[in-house]
Amino acid sequence: MIKSMTGFSRQLVELGTDVLSLEIKGVNNRYLDIVVKVPEDFSFIEEEMKLLIKSYIKRGRVEVRLKGKNNLQPTGQEINKEFLLSLVEQVRNISEELNLDAPVNIQSLLLVDGVIMDKRGIMEESLVKEQILFALRNALHEFDTMRFSEGQRLKVDIEERLMYINSLIQNIKEYSPSVVEEYREKLYQRVNKFKIEGLEFDENRLLAEIALFAERCNITEEIIRLESHMVEFNQSLNKKESVGRKLDFLLQEINREINTIGSKANNYQIAKLVVELKGEVEKIREQIQNIE
Repeated sequence: MIKSMTGFSRQLVELGTDVLSLEIKGVNNRYLDIVVKVPEDFSFIEEEMKLLIKSYIKRGRVEVRLKGKNNLQPTGQEINKEFLLSLVEQVRNISEELNLDAPVNIQSLLLVDGVIMDKRGIMEESLVKEQILFALRNALHEFDTMRFSEGQRLKVDIEERLMYINSLIQNIKEYSPSVVEEYREKLYQRVNKFKIEGLEFDENRLLAEIALFAERCNITEEIIRLESHMVEFNQSLNKKESVGRKLDFLLQEINREINTIGSKANNYQIAKLVVELKGEVEKIREQIQNIE
């Protein structure tokens, strides 16, 4: 299924009296790169957001921003025991190093920032998580719809170019047999000129020269491989999974065969067709850079 890697979506998240903004923006990237930016109060949901995004997006750089403040009201306060014990241990170690006999003053340590924290209701936090993930799903669905729509537009353009490329390949196939015949005709014209001038020539050498030229400029195998790549490319356009990287690889193979045809076929008409082919392939390559 052809999808673009670019898109944008925005959803609002209502949390009590506050309204948060959730935005998704996608741009081209060779691999999957997910960036989630949330306020510190919502860091507890960041990993779940990334997992949800991965279920929708397979390639590209996706940036998700959650803007707003956590309106959860504290239900009380609690001591960060792990942090407090760490502070006590550090104070004791310093006292030993300095040979001090002063007792650890817990009350002083309680004033250290981060020791006493606001305690938030578990149910409220789970509700916030549920609402944010719900909004993210809606945003991803909207984002995916936009990417699909853009992808279909790209697909139509690519399919039209593929049809034109196939017609150019058929023209090359029609010109191909005449390459050797034209070369044979030129050689025999030279031979006839030698005859008129009374010069001798080796018939076997002439035939060997024609055979060698025919082998050198034979592009049958290249055309067969080129047509095979074209069929696979066209089939990949209709697959359900992410195909951007595969299309990019196939296009490299197609371009390689076209270059070989251009270097082997000693013919002006074929050379013109090869230039036209390379131009169309480059246009498709530009389109593929935006396909997931």
